Formats: sequence, C-alpha cells, structure tokens
Amino acid sequence: MQREGVVPTGYTVVSVVNACTQLLDLRRGKQIHGRIIVRDFGGNPFISNALTDMYAKCGEIAVASNEVHKFVANDRIHVDSIAIYKELDDLIKKVQEVGYKPSTNLVLHDVGEQEKLESISYHSEKLALAFMLMKRPHESMPVRILKNLRVCGDCHAFMKFSSKVTGRTIVLRDSNRFHHFVGGKCSCNDHW
Repeated sequence: MQREGVVPTGYTVVSVVNACTQLLDLRRGKQIHGRIIVRDFGGNPFISNALTDMYAKCGEIAVASNEVHKFVANDRIHVDSIAIYKELDDLIKKVQEVGYKPSTNLVLHDVGEQEKLESISYHSEKLALAFMLMKRPHESMPVRILKNLRVCGDCHAFMKFSSKVTGRTIVLRDSNRFHHFVGGKCSCNDHW
C-alpha cells in the first residue's frame, strides 16, 4: 500500500491486522501496531479490538490484556491507578465548577457524609472515563464505556457534566441502553 501511495484508513488497517492474525504473523503485526501508533489510529475501537485479538491468538496474552482493562469501583490494581485517581480528582473539580453536585443521598450505607462522598466518587465508569481521558487526551473519538449494571443517577449526571467540560462524546452502555453524552446532554433525555 505504501509503495502505491495509498493512505490507510481504519478499514484497511483492521483488514491488515486481521490478516496478521490469520497468519499468526506476530512480527509483522507488531510492525503494523507501531505504524498505527505513529499514524494516530489508536482511538479506533475496531482497530483496538483487532490488535487485542491478534496478540491473544499469537500467544501474547499479557499484551492483549493490556489493551482492555476492566474497572471495578475503587479499583486500585491497575498499573496506572495513582495517575487515574489524580485524573479523576481533577475532573471532579472541573465538573463541580460548572454545577455538578455529587448525589450522596444515593449511597444507602449508614456512614458519614465524607464516606458517602468517597464511596460515590470512584465508581467504575468514572475510573474508566478518567483512564481514557488520561491515555487519549486530545482525540476526537468518543470515549466508550461498558457497564454490566445500570448506571447510577450520580454517574449519569457526572457523565453529562464531563462531556460538557471535556468537549468529548461519551458513550456509556449500561444494562438497559446506550447513553450518548454530548455537550452536557444525554440521548436518553434523563429518562433512563
């Protein structure tokens, strides 16, 4: 493709990575991965999935699992957890400046107000958002977050304010629907 002057697109990159996967050609796949990084295709979820699949099928499970991280509430096992928590704390301050107020009334534990605030501040979807903003701060691609449970009211409000503050589209899939947060609004019109 390069010799012919063809500029790769997301579709062609996925096809080439899939070819490396089928051939179990890890060496060439790593070369392609390097070019993906240089050409800034990193935010494309289809390319990320193809790379994860390639590394896994070629026996590089550690590299494959590094492409995807599953966050749980108060997750502190990620290698970048200190930076992720700092990023989230900074984001919390920014969204509070434009009107976000944590909904500690949603915490049902019989604990003090500070414990409620800490409990609600570090939900898995907030950690995932902070991680993506930290790893890909200048991308125009939407941030995609999957959640196996229904999103709580506080996190829903937080995502709305975060989309406004960061200028990023946030797509959150919970157990009921896709939520598309753009410019401080959600596609569900708060009927979730």
